[in-house]
Amino acid sequence: MIVDRILKIIELKNINKSIFYRETGLSNGFLDKVKDVGASKIEKILSSYPEINPLWLLTGEGEMLKAGINNNQKIKGDGNIMAGIGSNIETGDSKQTILQLKKEIKELNKRLLEKDEQINKLINILSSGK
Repeated sequence: MIVDRILKIIELKNINKSIFYRETGLSNGFLDKVKDVGASKIEKILSSYPEINPLWLLTGEGEMLKAGINNNQKIKGDGNIMAGIGSNIETGDSKQTILQLKKEIKELNKRLLEKDEQINKLINILSSGK
């Protein structure tokens, strides 16, 4: 479920839900209220965390982090902020990354719709056979 994978992102980033809501612009309590996450919310999450693999977020397939991008995890406590191990994310290409992610989201949404249609067809076939 997408919500479970979002919670894994929060755990990976070592942040709490409040910080996640603030960084993504999603409403407080969003994760506690929803069962299905819409495309606009997924887009906000991927824009806030470009290192997250969109395919993994939507389907659970593949690795959580995109290949070639290291985690830029921040560890907070007692007023100290330290960059996580291997933090090498470049921010100069963020607009290009966002555009690429939007394109990937559209493609993944298209694939999800096609799979939903296939599932509905199979359900109809199974239902008519009874």
